[in-house]
Formats: sequence, C-alpha cells, structure tokens
Amino acid sequence: GWANAWLGEAFNHWTCKRELQNIICPVHVIFGQADDYGYHLSLTLLMDNLTTPVEAMVLKSVGHMPQHHARKETIDSISRLIQKVS
Repeated sequence: GWANAWLGEAFNHWTCKRELQNIICPVHVIFGQADDYGYHLSLTLLMDNLTTPVEAMVLKSVGHMPQHHARKETIDSISRLIQKVS
C-alpha cells in the first residue's frame, strides 16, 4: 500500500518544514493515541515548524482514523475551532 512508498529510501530525506513555516492560518490537528503508524514524530514536526497558532488533540484509545473511530469527538473539536476563529 501507500505506506511502503513513505518507508522507502526515496523519502529518507524528505521534509515539509519549509511548507509548514509558510502556513498562515490557524492549525488544528487530531491524532489517535493508539495510531498504529504513530503520531509523535508528526506532532513534533508540526509543533516545531508551524509559526501560526496550533491546537493539537490526541484521542485516547483511538487509532489511525479518528474521523471514523471517534466521529463525535472529531466533529466537536472542529466545531470549537470554527467558533473560535469566526
């Protein structure tokens, strides 16, 4: 699947740091704590490189797809962000 491409040697030195530093809108990220692929490195990359306000939510006992496995929490979280920025 797609994971093989990301784990291949061609992506060993790939980074999106510059692109993250150019984002100017508020950022809200949602991770599942039980994500099989992990989330720590992604969260660290985001927090270290975004220059805009960042909200991060890590849902306990939720895997790689919080939008499916924690639908209500995900929608509620996005709704709070929308209220906050509007």
